This record gives sequence, C-alpha cells and structure tokens, in this order.
Amino acid sequence: MSALPLHCNPDHPEALESILRQVGEGDGQAFERLYRRMSPRVYRYLASRELSKEVVEEALQDTFLAVWRDARAFCEGSTTAWIFGIARHKRADAWKQQPRISVQSVEADGWDVTPDPKSESEYLAVEMRAILAEWSSSDRELAHLVFVEALSYREVAQVLGIPIGTVKSRVARIRRHWQEEALEDV
Repeated sequence: MSALPLHCNPDHPEALESILRQVGEGDGQAFERLYRRMSPRVYRYLASRELSKEVVEEALQDTFLAVWRDARAFCEGSTTAWIFGIARHKRADAWKQQPRISVQSVEADGWDVTPDPKSESEYLAVEMRAILAEWSSSDRELAHLVFVEALSYREVAQVLGIPIGTVKSRVARIRRHWQEEALEDV
C-alpha cells in the first residue's frame, strides 16, 4: 500500500502550510478547512487552562480571527506552532480577565476536553491529567503541547519562545516525575 501524495494527505504539515497560504490569499473555503482541522486541538489547548466555556470559545474565535487576519504574514516555521502561538497569547489575555474555574466544571458543562487516544502519546496524556493538575502551569502547558497535541520539540520551542534544549530538559524532567507518580500508584 503506497502513501498518499503530499497534496492529498491532510495530516502532512506541508498540507497545512498550503492551506494557510490559501487563507492568506483570502480563500474562505481554505479557512473553513483549516478551522475544521485545527479548532478541536486549539479548543483543547485553550480549555486546559481552566477557563469558562464561554471564555474558551471567545479565545478560540479570537485565535482564528487573528489567523484569518495575519495568514498573509506567516512566512516560515510550523503552521501548527504558529497557530498555537496565537492561541497561547489569546489564552493569556483571557486568563488575565477571567476568574479561574476547574477543568472538571468545563467537562460538567458537556465539553469533552479529553483527547482521543489515537496514539500512544495521546493515550499517556489522558492518564497524566491527574498528575498534571499538581504541576506548575508552565510544566502543564509544555506537557499538553508535547503529549496531548503531539507537537515536535521544535514546534513547542516556537510556541513557548524558549530554546529547544530547554524543551528537551523539561520534557525529561516531566517524564521522570510522571514515572515516579506512576510507580507510587503500583
């Protein structure tokens, strides 16, 4: 069985870049495709910061409005990391203006913020949620981007604006902590 050609494989990063270029040219249908593909992941990321459902939805819309407005300015790097970088700034703005609530109350409102376990890393992310709740917000954010959204270390470094070496060392520390927590449960 042969792999799909690049232009037919919507999961390939270059396909996202192509869609984003079309969005930059004002293609509304390309924007709809990009939104359908990325909005569930961006929503999950925004909801991981314990904001109300309404604030998460507003931050999601603000994120994609910025994507629509600024797509022409995107020039290099990962499209996914660029979009998550915008979402990170929108989430920070919302966080400053929003009283904090728990992820459990977002789930109680009927919103599933649990990732689909499509890969081993996403499956592990589901099990790590309880552990992550006790960690610092910066460690939770990094773990969410690596283990839930499956961004590469380079993409995470781009989103967070930190060196890739820092990402690697923090991931190693997170894995050690997670393993220690898992052994305590045995």
